[in-house]
Amino acid sequence: SRALAVLPVWAYVRRDDPWAARGSVDVRDLVARPLVLLTEDLRPRPLLDAAVEDAAVGYGDVLEVSNAQVAQALAASGRGIAVVSDDPRFGLVPLHIEAPAGRVRIRLYAAWDPQHHAAEALAGLAERLSAFCVERYGAEVAVR
Repeated sequence: SRALAVLPVWAYVRRDDPWAARGSVDVRDLVARPLVLLTEDLRPRPLLDAAVEDAAVGYGDVLEVSNAQVAQALAASGRGIAVVSDDPRFGLVPLHIEAPAGRVRIRLYAAWDPQHHAAEALAGLAERLSAFCVERYGAEVAVR
């Protein structure tokens, strides 16, 4: 196995949102706004739930969806702030989510059977995926 990257979970707002130029938002402020959240079976949601619990706050108006693209489409249409780990779509602006334990982030891993006939090739692929993440998103996503 190999850790690949540590990527942000984003709060996506429209360009005309008052928070669009902030760069980040505190989870305590975030929950006061209407939110478009992924269902609990998708990893960004339990990470956000833990941050909300750590901040000793609760959700207000929430719309749940099972697809990150749908969440962003709903945010773009003005239904709320989408919280996902995907790259931005529909002209949305990403905001880091600040929580008591730090920024909300998702850890990506690759795992394979070491006895697999292509184990060496899979290890090389994992290495290239990790390098791609750093190249695409910057040194801050590198596994330390």
